[in-house]
Amino acid sequence: MTQFYVGPLKLSLQGALNAQVKPIGSTDVKDAVQHIAFCTGPDDIAFECAYTVFTDSNAGDVRVLNILDTPSPYSRLAQGGRLGIASLGDRNYCELRAMKFTSENWSNLLRASLKEMNDWLEEDVNKLLQSHGASPIGTRAAIFGDSGPRRDDLAVAFDQNNILVPLVAYVLTRPLPLLKGIRNVR
Repeated sequence: MTQFYVGPLKLSLQGALNAQVKPIGSTDVKDAVQHIAFCTGPDDIAFECAYTVFTDSNAGDVRVLNILDTPSPYSRLAQGGRLGIASLGDRNYCELRAMKFTSENWSNLLRASLKEMNDWLEEDVNKLLQSHGASPIGTRAAIFGDSGPRRDDLAVAFDQNNILVPLVAYVLTRPLPLLKGIRNVR
């Protein structure tokens, strides 16, 4: 079993299974492979998540499958905050928007800066992501020429067969900022 850390949070890969799941924003069920991981850490964080890859497109998402007894505000991850993975030619990419507190007890996905991510991780986030096979962090415009309203949002690209980058990006931008944010609220 492969294990690695994203700051104080530990990810343990559990294997893969075939599944039928709904993509983000869809009511249709699709065939997919789910790469299962277990995330544990301070504040009784313990949940099962999966990098879900749809077999018809190589696109997918990272989602929480089972929140277990993980307390609030981390239990919010079971209700929202999936990390979308999009195809980019022969590679994939994901945005690095982060789950941040918008009030004392609620969080939403918002733009994150490289400085914020480095502060949450307490080390160089680019180095961490690249050590797992990601491109250097860049804007959507720099990575794939996006000219839309989110062109300045940060993202990373990675090979389509890489299952680690999406899971690391998820933990980096979902439970880790919540963990750091709740400690600043208390």
